Amino acid sequence: IAARMTDIDRANLLGESPLHLAVRGSRSHYVNLLLLKGASPNLQTVDGETPLHYAVRAADTYTASILLDFDASAQLQSFSATTPLDLAARTGQLALFAADAGDATTARRSPRPPL
Repeated sequence: IAARMTDIDRANLLGESPLHLAVRGSRSHYVNLLLLKGASPNLQTVDGETPLHYAVRAADTYTASILLDFDASAQLQSFSATTPLDLAARTGQLALFAADAGDATTARRSPRPPL
């Protein structure tokens, strides 16, 4: 029996991975699970957006903090030259990125335990 091939980062036609979809659906439990299973927090869609772009745009600080725990970059630019950090500045969410003593690229470094 051939093993079924699974790719945790396989994207749809818009370049959205399962992690993007979990973030977009505000499913923080699945976000955490996908990251624990090895999903990349820095994959970009066809528009250049990462899951962190999605979380910050939705003002979902809890999910954004999970992504940051798994080294999501706040500096990856979308094709409109917008970073998650730019979005946070525009929406008053900069405190989310202040947890790492001035390093605005990522905040916390240790992954959260499973929920």
